[in-house]
Amino acid sequence: MLLFAFSFLLAKRFKVKDDTALILAMFVTVGSALFNLTFSGSVWFIAQSMAMCLTMASFYLVFSHRKWCVYLSMFLLALAVGCRPFQVFYFPFLIYVIFKKHNFKILRTWKYFIAPGVVAFAYMAYNYVRFHNIFEFGHNYLPEFASQKENGQFSLAYVKSNFQSLVKDMPEFTSERFKVPAAMLLTYGVVINYIGAISVIV
Repeated sequence: MLLFAFSFLLAKRFKVKDDTALILAMFVTVGSALFNLTFSGSVWFIAQSMAMCLTMASFYLVFSHRKWCVYLSMFLLALAVGCRPFQVFYFPFLIYVIFKKHNFKILRTWKYFIAPGVVAFAYMAYNYVRFHNIFEFGHNYLPEFASQKENGQFSLAYVKSNFQSLVKDMPEFTSERFKVPAAMLLTYGVVINYIGAISVIV
């Protein structure tokens, strides 16, 4: 519900009509793969849902004219990284918005980085205490990764096969179902989100 609310409010911040904002909020929540995640109470899916909610809240707040909202925006996105480490790739977008607010006078923006810096330090200290590795969030200790092949969870060895899966495994039409590879959806979704976000603020 919070994700839906922040999605709706974000659309309204850009003067989108109520009915259009409602449709967009529904698309983000019940109209995406996230809706399926909410049917499971597993830690994996809860973390994914929290990451999405915190990120959307961060996006909503960063466009506010109130400074405390911008501070909170950076703080919330930093928290989202603890749920999903790859949320860190949204920081360039937030940083660009903040720089633009200050006419790219970068030295005036240093205070906005204090809160996420503290969160990052806390996460790294916590990870080091638990796993003796500041970048280990516990993923490699999950059953599905602990039994993985010798290349580990992340490796350049996977690039070729993943790229082939992305490009060659196009949607399949059959008499019973319509199948779209998850890797293709994920990649296209990220690209479209970045293009859409940047086009709004440029």
